[in-house]
Amino acid sequence: MKTHELKIVNGEVHGMQRVDCGEGSGHGQTSGRSGKRQTEPRSVKSKFLSASAARWLLVSSLALLCGFVVDGRCEAADEISLSLADDGVAHLPIVVSPNASANIKNVANELAAHLQKISGAAFTVQTGSGTNGIVLGTLKEFPNPALAKELEIRNVYDGREAYVIRSEPQRLLLLGATEQGASHAAFRLLELVGCRWFFPGKEWEVIPSIPALKIAVHESDRPAMLSRSIWYGNAYFHDVNGVDRQSLNDYLAWCRHNRMNSYGEGNVGSIQIANGHAWQSIIADHSETFKKHPEYLSLVGGNRQGVQLCVSNPEVRKLAAQWVLDRFEKKPELDMVSFETSDGARHCECENCAKLGSVSDRVFGLANEVAKTVDRSYPGKMIGLLAYNDHAATPSFPLEPNVSVQLTTSLISGNRSFEELLEDWPKVCKHLGIYDYFSVFVWNYDALGAGVAGNTRLIQERLANFAAHQVNSLSAESTNNWGPHGTGYYLAGKLMWNPKSNGQELLDDFYAKAFGPASMVMKRFYERNDGANVLACSHTYGLGYRDLQEASKLAADRPDVLARLDHLKQYMHYLYLRDLLANATEPARKKELTVAILTHAWRTRYSYMNDTQGMLVTWTKTAAKDFGEPSWNSDESIFPEHRKARPWFKPEPISHEETETNFKEGLATFKVLDIEERKFSADLVPVRFDETPPVEKYAFFLGVPPRYVFCSLRGESISGEIGAGNLPGGPDLRYRLADSVGKVVATGSVPNDDKRHPFEFKVTKPGLYYLDHSPTSGGATAGMWRPSDQPWIILLDHEVTTAGTFPELFFYVPKGTRQVQFYYRGHTAGNKIRTHDGTVVAEIPGLPGAMYAIQVPPGADGKRWSIGGPGPGRLRFFNIPNYVSPSPGGLMVPREVATTDELRVLK
Repeated sequence: MKTHELKIVNGEVHGMQRVDCGEGSGHGQTSGRSGKRQTEPRSVKSKFLSASAARWLLVSSLALLCGFVVDGRCEAADEISLSLADDGVAHLPIVVSPNASANIKNVANELAAHLQKISGAAFTVQTGSGTNGIVLGTLKEFPNPALAKELEIRNVYDGREAYVIRSEPQRLLLLGATEQGASHAAFRLLELVGCRWFFPGKEWEVIPSIPALKIAVHESDRPAMLSRSIWYGNAYFHDVNGVDRQSLNDYLAWCRHNRMNSYGEGNVGSIQIANGHAWQSIIADHSETFKKHPEYLSLVGGNRQGVQLCVSNPEVRKLAAQWVLDRFEKKPELDMVSFETSDGARHCECENCAKLGSVSDRVFGLANEVAKTVDRSYPGKMIGLLAYNDHAATPSFPLEPNVSVQLTTSLISGNRSFEELLEDWPKVCKHLGIYDYFSVFVWNYDALGAGVAGNTRLIQERLANFAAHQVNSLSAESTNNWGPHGTGYYLAGKLMWNPKSNGQELLDDFYAKAFGPASMVMKRFYERNDGANVLACSHTYGLGYRDLQEASKLAADRPDVLARLDHLKQYMHYLYLRDLLANATEPARKKELTVAILTHAWRTRYSYMNDTQGMLVTWTKTAAKDFGEPSWNSDESIFPEHRKARPWFKPEPISHEETETNFKEGLATFKVLDIEERKFSADLVPVRFDETPPVEKYAFFLGVPPRYVFCSLRGESISGEIGAGNLPGGPDLRYRLADSVGKVVATGSVPNDDKRHPFEFKVTKPGLYYLDHSPTSGGATAGMWRPSDQPWIILLDHEVTTAGTFPELFFYVPKGTRQVQFYYRGHTAGNKIRTHDGTVVAEIPGLPGAMYAIQVPPGADGKRWSIGGPGPGRLRFFNIPNYVSPSPGGLMVPREVATTDELRVLK
C-alpha cells in the first residue's frame, strides 16, 4: 500500500511522501526530512530520481506553496499525523455546524468530492460539535480560545479571510474568522495535498491520486492584500438566456479555489472595494433636483453642463453626502460606497470651485467631508475613489481614515508619473490600492506576450513594488484570454496573497503539475513566449508549434496533459489565422479570415484561451464597417434571430480531431530559421572607422524608453541636450545616470514643454555610464541630442519606438559574419539596411514582425552598417552586437571584438 504522509508546520514540509499519481498529477516519489523550522518553503529532494526529475518534483512538491507565516512567526506544534483515508475507506467525516450556512455546506460537499477523487474513499458530510472529524466552519461555530489570536479581525477588515489548519488527535480543523476564511482553509488543504486549479475549466484542474492519505498540518494565514480581483473588462459571453453560466461559474470556481476575490458574486475579499464612476449616478438619482438647479452642475465653457458636480456649492455637498448615507441605509451589508467622479474631465470652472484648489483638492476635499459624515452614522464604513485622470495627483491634505483610493497605473494626467504618484499617495492615504490594466483586448488583441499579464517578470516586479508601498488592494482589469496571459493571472493571484512567494517556483510548479513528462518542453514554450522575451513572428510561432508537437509525444499516455495541450493548440491556431489576416491584401480574403477567426474563437470559447467576448463586442463593429455588413455592428446579441445574421455563431465545439488538423496545418506553414545567437561581453570600447565630422545627431523616441550607454574616455563630463514634447503639461521626463556597477551618479528632470534642455554630467573616472529615463505616454516623445563624434549607443534589449524618421542608426558587423540575423517589427514599411559604402542590401516591410537573415556581401564584414527610414519599432540582433548608435562616430563594440577585428580604439 502506498502512503502519503505529510507534515506541515507553518509552511515547512516534514516526513515522507510517496504519491501514487493518477490522471492529473506528476509521476515520482519524494522524500523529505525534518529539521529546523523556517519561514520560507524548504526544498524536498528525492534520492529515487535523476537530477533533472528531482528538480521538477522538488518545485512541484507541497513545500513550495507553503511558507505563509502570520507576522513572520513560527509556532510550536504537535506534529500529529492524522489518517484521512486508506483502502478506499474514509476515516473521518466532514463536520459542519448544525447552523452552517448554505455556502459552508457547498464548500463541504466540494471538499468531500475532491477528497474522494484523491483517495477513492467516500467522505460524508454531517453536522456535529467538532470534537472529531474534518471540522469545517467559523471560529464562532466551533469556539477555540487557542485560535482566537490567529483569527482575530484587526481594524475592521484585516482578518476576515484569516484561516487556520490544525491536525489534532481525531480531528482536522479547517476554521476561518468568517465563512470566507473557512472556504480558504478547505481549498488550501487540497492545495497542500497537491491539487491545483491553474486556469478556469476542468481541463486545468490537477487532482493527485493518493489511496492512503495521512497528513499533519499546522498553518495560520491571512492575505497581504485585503482585496484581490482579476476581472474581465468585457464580462462573459451570453447565450440565448442571458449571461452564459458556464463561463461565469468556471471563473467563480477558479477564484474560489485559488483564494481570490471574484467579481460580482462569490468571494468578496476582506473588504468589498467600490470605486466605479458615481457622480453621474448622484445626478441621475436626483434628476428633478438638477433640472431645477442647473447651478449644481459643473460650469464648463460658460455653461452648466456635463456630469460633474459644482463642488463649491453647499447644497451639492449636502446632497452628495446624503446620497452616500442613503446607500448604506438601503444596503447595510456594504463595506464601501463609491464616491468617484463621473468619467472624463470637464470639472467645474466657476470662481468658487477654483478657490478650492486643484481638481484633486476639490474631489478629495469633498470626499473627506462626506467620509466624516459617514463615520458619524456608520462607523467602520468607507467611501472609495480612484486616483485617475485629472485627479490622479495627491491633494494638499491627508485623507480621512475611511477614504479608500486606488491609483490607476495608466490614463493619468498631470506632471507626475505613476512611479512618483506611487511614492506620493501612501503619505496622504491610509487605504491605498491599485487599479491596474492586466489586459485590454483592443490594446493587445490576444497577442503573445502583449499586456501586463503576458509578462511574468513584470507581474513579479509590479507586485513586489506595490507591496513595498503598503498597497492593500488590487483591482486588475483583464480579459478572458488564458492562452497568452494564463501564467500571469495565476502568478498574480498567488503574489497578491503573499508577495514574498517565490515567483519562479510557482511557475515551475505549474510546468511540472500541468504538463508532467512534458514539463521541460512546456517551460521552454512559456518562457520563450513570455512578454519579457517574446519576438512575435512566424519563426517564433513555428518554434511554439514544434514545442507542442514534442510535448504531445512525451505526454502520449497522459490524457489530462493532452487536453491542456489541445487548448494551447487552439490558441496557436488563433495566432495562425491572425498571421494570415495580417498578410492578406484582398478585401474578400480579409473578410473570410475575419469570419474564420471569430468562428474559431466562438467554438473554442470554453477553453478560455481567447477573449471571445472582447472580439464580439469590439472587433465586430470594426468588421461591420470594413466589410459593409451592418448586421454585425452590435454587441453580441442574446437573440437567436440576430445570431443567424452573424456567420461565426456555430453551436458545435471544436473537436480534438479538428484541433489536430488545424495544428498540422500551422506546423507545416510556419518555418523555423536556423538562428545563431552569439553572446558578447558588456565591456564596450569606442572605435573609429573614419574621420566623422562633429555634426549634431539626435535620437527621438516615444513610449518605452531606450537605454543609452555613454563613454567618458578620460573622466570628462558627459553632455548633450534632452527634451520631451507633444504632451505639454504632461509628466516631467525624469532621467538617471549610473556607472558600470549600478551606482547612481546623477539624476534630473525636464518639463514636457517641447524644448531642448542642456545636461552635463560630471563624472569622477573614465568608463561606461548608463542613462535611463521615464516612459512617455499619450503620444509624448523624448529626444536626445549629441555631437556625432561622441561615443554613445542605444541598447536593443527591449522595444525601441522611434518618433519621426531616422536618417540612419549605425551598427557593427564583425569580421567573418556571413549573415546578419535579426528580428524587426516596424510601424511602417521602408526601412533600408545599408552596408558601409551605402549599398542597400535589404528593404524591410513594417508589420507584422519577422525574423531576417541578410547575406553579407564580400568585403562588407568588419564594417559599420546602418538602418534608416521611418524608424524601428523593435529591432534585435542575434549574431552581432545588439545595439545601435545614432551617430556614425558614436559606435562602441565589445572589447574582444575590437581586439579580434583589429579596430581603432579611441583612447
